[in-house]
Amino acid sequence: MFIPGRTVSVNQSKQRKFPFAAARHVPKLMEDLEKGPLRKFTPCRYSSLGRIVEAISVVHTELVLIHPFGWERKSRAALAILMALQAGLPPLDFSEIAGKEESIFYRGSGGYDWKL
Repeated sequence: MFIPGRTVSVNQSKQRKFPFAAARHVPKLMEDLEKGPLRKFTPCRYSSLGRIVEAISVVHTELVLIHPFGWERKSRAALAILMALQAGLPPLDFSEIAGKEESIFYRGSGGYDWKL
């Protein structure tokens, strides 16, 4: 069962081919994320676009690999948007895909397998 704000309690994989971090390791991995990449890259106040992209990419990738909350794609996107705003970039405009997010995500996701 997935409860907003709580980390996963079951192991997850993508199509049984790519396992995410084991549920028992998620709390420690999140602690490491906070002490490592989040501390290093936030607030994201770089002036170089390359450094901004690097910072957002590293944090986003770490969250993808840990996969702490199950279906957290919106929280990863929100964190990336926040980091971009901290760096002084304009807000992203999602108006062209409004209402289509789910179909775009499912077409690109390849599906998930929840191991209970």
